[in-house]
Amino acid sequence: MCVMLRRTFFQMFVFLAVATSISVHFAPRPSLSAAEPKRRVGSGAAQRAPIGPTNLASNTNSTEFDQEIDAHFAEKKLPGLVVLMARDGLLTYRRVKGHADVAGNVPMTEHKIGRLNSVSKLVGSVVLVRLEEQGKINLKSKASTYIDGLPAHHNYRVLDLLTCRSGVRHYGEPTSSDSPTGWSENDFATAADVLPNFWLDPLASPSGSYHYSSFGYTISDACAEEVSGKSFRNLVKDLVATPAGASTLRVEDLEDNNLNRVKFYTVENGQNVEVSPPKKEWTPSGGGMQSSPLDLLKFGIALMDGKVISKANVDRMMTRLDSNDSYAIGCSTAIENGYQVMAKDGSAEGSNAYIWMVPERRMVMVVMANRDGAGVDSLGKSLRRIALGTNKASGQEPDLVVEKFVRTSAPRYKNGYLEIPVSFGVKNQGKAGASSSFLNSVKVEGVDRWTAFMEALPREDSKSVSAVVKVSDPNKLLAGRTLTLQAYADAPIAGGDTSIPSYARINEVSENNNTATLEVKVPGGLDLKTAPRPDTDASKSRPTRVPNRIGPANRKPVK
Repeated sequence: MCVMLRRTFFQMFVFLAVATSISVHFAPRPSLSAAEPKRRVGSGAAQRAPIGPTNLASNTNSTEFDQEIDAHFAEKKLPGLVVLMARDGLLTYRRVKGHADVAGNVPMTEHKIGRLNSVSKLVGSVVLVRLEEQGKINLKSKASTYIDGLPAHHNYRVLDLLTCRSGVRHYGEPTSSDSPTGWSENDFATAADVLPNFWLDPLASPSGSYHYSSFGYTISDACAEEVSGKSFRNLVKDLVATPAGASTLRVEDLEDNNLNRVKFYTVENGQNVEVSPPKKEWTPSGGGMQSSPLDLLKFGIALMDGKVISKANVDRMMTRLDSNDSYAIGCSTAIENGYQVMAKDGSAEGSNAYIWMVPERRMVMVVMANRDGAGVDSLGKSLRRIALGTNKASGQEPDLVVEKFVRTSAPRYKNGYLEIPVSFGVKNQGKAGASSSFLNSVKVEGVDRWTAFMEALPREDSKSVSAVVKVSDPNKLLAGRTLTLQAYADAPIAGGDTSIPSYARINEVSENNNTATLEVKVPGGLDLKTAPRPDTDASKSRPTRVPNRIGPANRKPVK
């Protein structure tokens, strides 16, 4: 009997020990408290964390997420939709609706493989950054360094390809009469084999200025293949998918029918109609990758945690090359409720994908649908506002004053732009500090031409801002004009970055003094005051009429 009792007690002890170890192993990591120190965006200094939630897996957020998703799914009449969110490496939210195959009555799941479309640009950029970490490529070198035969007008860096600043054309833009047609449906062994089909085409914009292009990523893919000696398909597998544990993340092969792939749909006469998606294998990074939503989420987690590229290079990918453009390396960036966000969306016939990440909070969300026009980016942004507590960002009451708005050097024309170097100061004379980053902008004739984010500004503190305001004016139509510039602090967010809602603003005591005005005379042009009247000297030509307004900025929507 004693032996049996001892054996029973021993078995109970072992059971409790194992159960305890399991509970400890699967316990979720604690959420970042709002009281914990937080680094400033763009620096290593500490600052007080902005107002926001402290438990992103809470029932409150889940309920709000559900309401947003259900309303969006019903409004768009989608065939299928998946929303996944992770925090601290753990899946904290999952919502799956509709069908992967409507006619076959196959439910949608997070394991079904969909198309990434332009989200591929983010993945492809990570491949190039990883190759640079390995010492195989220098992203600041000219693309022609790595590609034999690239025509001379392709005078840009590999980095310019990844940031959409190369000038390489996009879909539907002018081509050369010497370029073939109908080639995109062909099979190509390598990315380099694709290039002669479009490399004779003229550049669509000057190198160094933002111009969105999927074709440019085909060129960066070819550079990667050349320096590594591997196909881009294998590079994605070896450098991204395997480290992230994301086996379905790969270059697409539409002829592989053994995959657990969704059906693709478009809208015709208000109904979801199945379609065959266009072939994108010729531009793997431009839009030719696939993944399940779950594996795309795993990629995002691994990227933020430095398991694919270093965390320093993740920060680098989120750094804009130009404050006028929200597009950085393979992604768009924004600051929302004090946190830096990186995001990428992708859309093509039959599918729609979106991913956003906040590395500082170890947050990532994936939204995917098997239909075009699904609006997954707008849904993802709405859910992000809930997760970051953006709608609670008000409550501060600083009084931001713009002062000392001056031109720092003469206006100049460069690469088709009129550039006006300026500086101005911002002082907080209110009763409270601005604990969140806020927006600065400069308008030219009422149109936003430069935006940037200033970090937290304590009470009675002041900071200065330097900017180069750019206006697209390749024909110098503005020459000789006097332009009115306005500098703003906490200007309407929608004018600066569409990924941040207008209500995510600092609530100021007064907005009567958060602007300053500066008049700038543009060099050149005809002086209409001293020019002779045409009716007094018929031998002299009439002065050229200068338009009385500036056209829209040469800017593209956030992608």
